[in-house]
Amino acid sequence: MARVTVNFEDVVLESAPVPADWYKVLIKKAEIKQPREAENSKGEKKFPYLNCQFEITSGAYAGRIIYDMFTLKPGKDAQGRTNNRMLYKLLTVLGLVESEGEVAFDDYDLQGKEIDVKIRIQEGKDGQGEVQQQNRISEIEELGSQDTSGVNSVQETADVDSMLDMFSDVSKG
Repeated sequence: MARVTVNFEDVVLESAPVPADWYKVLIKKAEIKQPREAENSKGEKKFPYLNCQFEITSGAYAGRIIYDMFTLKPGKDAQGRTNNRMLYKLLTVLGLVESEGEVAFDDYDLQGKEIDVKIRIQEGKDGQGEVQQQNRISEIEELGSQDTSGVNSVQETADVDSMLDMFSDVSKG
């Protein structure tokens, strides 16, 4: 048996989400997947989905991977929005939508492409069913169309909120 030396210096064991903001990303992997079961726990039909890995390519979070899925379910959600609007936006930004209606694409058509995405934080469940903070993509734009320099709007909002709290404490005094 051969002896192996492994360097774990750069291994991060926790996966805290990146701050909500715009990021320049590379679509590292895109795969069309079928659901494991035909129906969910409510008896509703499950649909195929596009499973993607996005790698942040610049700034303090360069190299971090964001995972997201895009449903291939037709129709509208409970709020009356098109179910696959984010997928449509992604395909449009990548130049794969040539006209209204159906769009044919392969998952490899997306891989290796760069885009700007706005990432948000939401609660979700990990593989063990534990609630945790997760990143999700909330907007997609053409590469270079957004400021991805790392100005964190969440931090700016927090600063404004703390200033407002400070003023309200002074006015109560």
